[in-house]
Amino acid sequence: MKRRFRNLPLRFAKWFWSVAFQTANTSGEVFRRLNGREMLNVFLPTTPNPTSGFLLFVPKDDVVFLDMSVEEGIKLVISAGMVIPPDRAVELAEAVPQTEDTAQPST
Repeated sequence: MKRRFRNLPLRFAKWFWSVAFQTANTSGEVFRRLNGREMLNVFLPTTPNPTSGFLLFVPKDDVVFLDMSVEEGIKLVISAGMVIPPDRAVELAEAVPQTEDTAQPST
């Protein structure tokens, strides 16, 4: 059985998403009872204490896989969204209008 621990955003209702972690592909009785649909075992941690959370069985077609590392995802959860992956921080910094106070010196 191949096991993985991957970051993925999980959609809540119509407007909300959360960072969750794929722990495995669903198998056994749960897989059989769901008529063989391709499902993922997903751990949805609580913020800021990721040692508690929920085990969910989610259709693979309903998830989006992220490029961020598991470590970056855990930091995002523990910090309640205040620590973001470096590539996203660069995007945000570039979106801030430059003024004399914030402009970077040219080299």
